[in-house]
Amino acid sequence: MALMLIRTLVAARLLDVDGFAKFSGALLISNTFCMLNCLGLLQLLQRELPIQIVRHREVAGQKLIAQCLLVASGCAILGLLAGLAGFSVAGVGPALFAIGIFHGLSQQVFLVATVESRSRGEPFRFAQQNFARSVGVLTLSASVAMTTRSANWTLMAEAVLGLILTQFALRSAWARSALASRTIYLLALRHLKALSWASALSLMAVTMISFVVLNADRWIAAQLLVRRAFAEYAFAWTILLVSQASQAVINASVYPLLARRFAGVGTMAAYRVATYASLTLLSVTAIFAMPAYWAISAAIRHWFPTYSDARALLPIFMFVAVLRLSDFWSSFLLITRLERRLLLINLSSGVIAAAIWLVWVGARIHTGLDTQDVAALAALLTTIGYIGTAASAWRARRGG
Repeated sequence: MALMLIRTLVAARLLDVDGFAKFSGALLISNTFCMLNCLGLLQLLQRELPIQIVRHREVAGQKLIAQCLLVASGCAILGLLAGLAGFSVAGVGPALFAIGIFHGLSQQVFLVATVESRSRGEPFRFAQQNFARSVGVLTLSASVAMTTRSANWTLMAEAVLGLILTQFALRSAWARSALASRTIYLLALRHLKALSWASALSLMAVTMISFVVLNADRWIAAQLLVRRAFAEYAFAWTILLVSQASQAVINASVYPLLARRFAGVGTMAAYRVATYASLTLLSVTAIFAMPAYWAISAAIRHWFPTYSDARALLPIFMFVAVLRLSDFWSSFLLITRLERRLLLINLSSGVIAAAIWLVWVGARIHTGLDTQDVAALAALLTTIGYIGTAASAWRARRGG
């Protein structure tokens, strides 16, 4: 995680403001593509693969991995065709849009490939896979950015490296199979229609709405702010990228623990784990938020004077980061099969936050927003969503 943070800072240092804005815009396209999660099959894989491994149904698990890879590739082909047809969004031209889609595919398939190590209860191998990717991306990204000063070439290099590393990660998955990888892909393609698409699409809907809530402010910033202001906003938003990545890493351990407690002891036991994890992280991050604020502010002033105006966003983003890091209520609701309730909470909190924000910014949305106006939307979305999921988890602790 630290290396990926450094990679973003290196890009900000080596690219000019316009180039970093393009880099950030393409990364937004990439992360939005990953939101599809193979049309929900990735969540299905994360839930089903550990079960298949325990039951020694290796081929069934590998077939599901292959199906995720095929669906991700199909989605990417559609995105690339849109880019070639001249589609552009958020200030990103068609060529950079296509590169963003390709970069997103690279991230998505690497994530699919590494589900296997987590499902076998081998977190150290999973960590090694991600560490290798982070070192490679940082080294290659910095070298290409320094040589070309081009956001396009930097992102292309990252994407190609990600695809290469995915092949190495897949080797261990195919190695345990009695079938050749080509046979697994043919079986996967033949049985695509037989998948539980209702469950997959339901999980995808939850992911999509969650992604919108987490990233709506960035899309609005990309669309409505001038390019320099968006570059400053994207630079400060690195704090939220780190907080979300940190939460995902912690949740990689908390989520299976919640599942085991729910399956073995019951809903209340799972709720206690979620409560302990959420309140502990909330307390710890709140304590360290102020020292972190001063350290980050000093670092920007010292090493990134071009982005000095981004320091005004730090208090808001530190508050949002604390809440996002400590949200394990959502995991509890998913484990207890209340994904529809979570979907409703995300939808309603998004509508309420958007309504409050639109009333607050008023006519400025047409005359010109500043970065703090957009950051306020992130704070509203996160706060209302956090309260809603915590309250719903409390209600569901006894099966309510």
